Amino acid sequence: MIGGIGTLSGSLIAGLLYAYSITWISSLVSGLGLTSSSNLGSQMNNIIFGAVLIITVLVAPLGIAGTTQFVISRRLARRRTERLDKAG
Repeated sequence: MIGGIGTLSGSLIAGLLYAYSITWISSLVSGLGLTSSSNLGSQMNNIIFGAVLIITVLVAPLGIAGTTQFVISRRLARRRTERLDKAG
């Protein structure tokens, strides 16, 4: 869902994001002064990853890769239309 359903690049993005999220969140937890043995500290990875998933679904329902492809294709279509308008 986060990377984009049906895209290879989306799977790679989501896999890397998930793999490195444990390291990033551990740094965040220690920076906040929480210990990883506390209940909140041990569940912080699930909490943050769940929040990222919800935000991604709300902001970019096609996922990161799908939304990027959509934005690029829209910009290219707009440029083609502008070029045709200027030429014609």
